[in-house]
Amino acid sequence: MFITAFIGLVLILCVNSQTWPKYLYGDWEGTPRATPLGPLVSDQVIPWKIRPLSNGGFIMWDNMTSNIITGSSQQFWQLSNTLFYCGWLYNFFSSEVAPIKVFFQLVQTTPTSIRWCDSPSCNGFSWDITVMEDTLELLVLLSPPVQHLSVTFKRVSYDSTVIPYNSSVPDCIPPPSSHSLSVNSAKQLVKKCPYSEFISKQKPEIIPYHLKDYEHCYQLNDFVEYKLYWTLTLPNKLSVAISTPSSLESATWIGIGFGSAFPGMNTSDIALGYITPTGTQCSRSMTALEYVGAPVDSSNVVLSNAVVSYTDGILTYEFERNLDSGLNPIPSDPPQQPGYSIIWAVGTGPLSDCTVTPTYHMNTRGYRTINVQYPEKVFDSYRLCKKI
Repeated sequence: MFITAFIGLVLILCVNSQTWPKYLYGDWEGTPRATPLGPLVSDQVIPWKIRPLSNGGFIMWDNMTSNIITGSSQQFWQLSNTLFYCGWLYNFFSSEVAPIKVFFQLVQTTPTSIRWCDSPSCNGFSWDITVMEDTLELLVLLSPPVQHLSVTFKRVSYDSTVIPYNSSVPDCIPPPSSHSLSVNSAKQLVKKCPYSEFISKQKPEIIPYHLKDYEHCYQLNDFVEYKLYWTLTLPNKLSVAISTPSSLESATWIGIGFGSAFPGMNTSDIALGYITPTGTQCSRSMTALEYVGAPVDSSNVVLSNAVVSYTDGILTYEFERNLDSGLNPIPSDPPQQPGYSIIWAVGTGPLSDCTVTPTYHMNTRGYRTINVQYPEKVFDSYRLCKKI
């Protein structure tokens, strides 16, 4: 599923300019409350630019200055009432290679808003932009009520400089037919996309490495400082640790799901850990029966040698599992596309015992693809924890 088509996004819609609220032109800035990767920290600001195109259409793009996703340029444009896409996340509602017809429809414009959907009923996908004076609200829903992206932008300028239309837009370079893209080759593909020069580079960051006994560590989200550690012991053993800051020992639960179909949770093999107010360590093997809803206990995956600890304000959950267990066995080196997906979440406690239904995680959840044997194929280097 596409995880960043609205983080690192360039959108080109060649529609009649009279249908586009011209007061939206200008520069905007905002920090998302909800993204496929979880909420972002306050310095992860998306400068959002909206300009007219010389052919009568318009373009929207960001210019991220924080380390959200490197090289995640996404581009959308509309020709003959069909919306096309170019970018490194090319498996977007389609098995075709780029450019892809994604069938988004311009459903409604008013003096203060614009809406696109996947169908006239807007039951599966909706993208709303609403402006009130110098505030712009952007909300993307996938299979409502799942929030894919939610941002409040504040106006920075009224710049309406016309951007020259790129006549080569329909010639988006497709990725290799093998559907095998490393992070580096994906960045090279992005450079072939029209208007890719509007995307800025990301800044590096040093992420401390708290658990030094694991071979790998990546920080999946900066807002909740969610770290994923693991050691792979072939042919079948995976040792995992996940951690996040917590104000109190029992104030937080932390979880990870293997093999999800994001944004849904159903069929995921979930490991969830927390400490009760009485000090009991709870390690629960769970699964989600519904697309959206609380997980239930399951025996699909055996979680062995589990430990939940709280040290120096950090809640850590460690366990071991077999690669070949559960509803979604973990491949050691999966194909790059579609890859092997995980979901993560952090929720508030306390939870009274090891059988109670977990509290809802709200927007502190996210999605990633993972390669447990060769993580450098799917993770940007700035996400790597540093042993200090």
